[in-house]
Amino acid sequence: MSNPLFDLLQKTQNKDRTPLNEQSRVGKTTLQWFLEKDVKTHPIHNKNELEFLICSEGFSALEQDLRKASSTIDLVCWGFDPAMELSRMNATADPAMDGYKTWPRGTPYGDLLAQKAAQGVKVRILLWYDSAFLDAIQNSPLAVAYRPMYLMHMVRGGVKQAINVLAVNAPDMPMAWQPMPVFASQYQQGPRVQMRHAKPTSAQVRTAYAKAWWQAALSGGIPNLEVRFRQGDADAAAALKSAHLPKGRDVIEDMALNFAATHHQKPVLIDYHPGQGADPKAAPNTCGYVMGLNSVTDYWDTPEHLYNDPRREVAFGKGAHWLKPWHLKPYRDYAMRVQGQSLTCLNQNFVKSWDSAQTTRLAWPAGSLQKARAAIVPPAVGAHRAQIVRTQPEESDATILKTYVQACSNACNYIFIENQYFQLAEWVQFIKQVRQDTLDKLRKAGGSKEKLPPLHLMVISPQAERNEMVPRTYDALAQMGQATSVKGYHRQVEQVQGGKAVTDNEGKNIQAKGISWERDIPLGSALDDNRMEMLRRSAQISQSQIKKELDRLNIKTLAGMLMSYDHAQEARHLQINARDNKAQDAQAVQERAEHKQQNAHVKDALAKDEIEGDYSEYHIRPARYREIYIHSKLMLIDDSFITLGSANLNTRSMVVDSEINIASAEYKLASGARQRVWANLAGPDLNGGDGSLRTVGKHFRDWEERMQINAQRRVDGNTAEAPINDSFIHTHDDPRDAPLVRLA
Repeated sequence: MSNPLFDLLQKTQNKDRTPLNEQSRVGKTTLQWFLEKDVKTHPIHNKNELEFLICSEGFSALEQDLRKASSTIDLVCWGFDPAMELSRMNATADPAMDGYKTWPRGTPYGDLLAQKAAQGVKVRILLWYDSAFLDAIQNSPLAVAYRPMYLMHMVRGGVKQAINVLAVNAPDMPMAWQPMPVFASQYQQGPRVQMRHAKPTSAQVRTAYAKAWWQAALSGGIPNLEVRFRQGDADAAAALKSAHLPKGRDVIEDMALNFAATHHQKPVLIDYHPGQGADPKAAPNTCGYVMGLNSVTDYWDTPEHLYNDPRREVAFGKGAHWLKPWHLKPYRDYAMRVQGQSLTCLNQNFVKSWDSAQTTRLAWPAGSLQKARAAIVPPAVGAHRAQIVRTQPEESDATILKTYVQACSNACNYIFIENQYFQLAEWVQFIKQVRQDTLDKLRKAGGSKEKLPPLHLMVISPQAERNEMVPRTYDALAQMGQATSVKGYHRQVEQVQGGKAVTDNEGKNIQAKGISWERDIPLGSALDDNRMEMLRRSAQISQSQIKKELDRLNIKTLAGMLMSYDHAQEARHLQINARDNKAQDAQAVQERAEHKQQNAHVKDALAKDEIEGDYSEYHIRPARYREIYIHSKLMLIDDSFITLGSANLNTRSMVVDSEINIASAEYKLASGARQRVWANLAGPDLNGGDGSLRTVGKHFRDWEERMQINAQRRVDGNTAEAPINDSFIHTHDDPRDAPLVRLA
């Protein structure tokens, strides 16, 4: 069957002929990394200065640039949390200096923007908000998945109790506006800097501030600051999906994709339009950011990924204060700071959407921002080549997908993927198809398989965020020969392949009854049918055949996830009421079953993390290894290419949601990023060295070994030994079985 991505490659390639020297029979050429056929709408710029930033480095750099802004600040957000601090006080061993533990631990984002607006800087925030979508999901599980925007919507509709739970990025929209303070200092007394006797503040104070800030922002109470909303376009998303990834989804998946198209971009643009501030002669700080980082406090973390960092928010509802509070789990993502010509494309992305977006209050019609900035040319800075690429269904733009296709077709040594949603099996199939095409041409020229160097495909992704994402994650990993990493689902697939009865992780049979989705059919039976159908589809993938294929094509694969370790043994003083993710819940179910089998006389079967004799709500003691949630959207190829931004490696990001990435083909930038990332994840001794085929091959094998050892140590739970060389890498491992429905 034809792969749509391989077909797409034929459209992105700008084919050329390279002459050979008649005597040496050698020719020199350059690889096409960028989308050369899309330069009219997505120009390739040669004069840029790019800076690669990891986790909180991105937030800290952003705050510094925002403080220097003199004219304009343009933010595009999936969600915005005004109470979030971009920079946070450093932790200290002095128990008296505890200001870093309580909000605000730095300047809240809302304060920073309000301060700049008060200085005369024009601040624009473009936020995803879709009222029709939220009306439809208000009684469904999706309301939880889209919590930041859903809370805002509930308040707008009059359900005000929701906002009092946690005002993350949820503006209160009452019928009658009331004057409200804007700054955090008006909500809390005491010092705002790290010093002795820093006064603790409560979650209620933080919530009150976030509510008040949004009330002021949406009612025009912050002069020079304007918020606009934009919503998804289901018809445009369906058309783009049909054009590029038309097959392989069931009805439920397609409905979820079409119905819940979102705006997922997160770029920032500073001082692109100079002379608009209070001092028209002020020197502009012209720069921008392309990020995966969300402007929501949950996404703040340092590259050190401390086990229970007090600078991360307290996990309200998920932890009891048993000597120590339980903070949100570690998060990981990246940003690229941009100066130079590529800011033109960031501006075009912003102004087109801004001009068409919905205002939040009555005001005189504003002129077109796109026209006002039409003649602006940002200063050329640096020598990095870059191309801004997007997913924008309203403009039939799928250049992020095209970039993944074109760039990966050049890979000779390694492809490194760190991605939140690794769910696009078609992409892995495409890599193999390109490799097969290369092998065929090599043989046609008189070569052999032995002349084909190994390609190292390295994928780091979290355990699937929701149970419904397990099948798509499994299918993508299965194409890499890594199906056994999703244990429960793979066991069921093998049962289907062997013609055996299919059982779930609790030992219950799942049998298809051959019934259809009729109104009078019990829902449970229909969902069992759906579950069997998804397993049958996955069962078409034979792991033995996949491994033979990978061997023939000389593709080496690894699949990993990231875990932080409790070096300070903080877990001894913690009791919590909920685990960090659904995979851990599934693991606990299995452990209870095993405990019952081994100890038939016990009344209460326990998971390894459950405290014997504790019947309170807070009966879980965290294990010494804790998930680092990977929100990243990073790809590195052969020390020659890098792309990052907001796009995940799944159908939604490639053809449904609006996304924006930056792509660059610069050796120093790509190799430097690879060394920093690999050293951070695997340890300084496994950073890939000089990036040569020999060194990458050796470090690849060492990664595999280290991942396996760390995973073995993790099994011991509360007594687990520390990871090798403070590394985070573990073999990918998910115990879950088939869910009732599948989502892409």
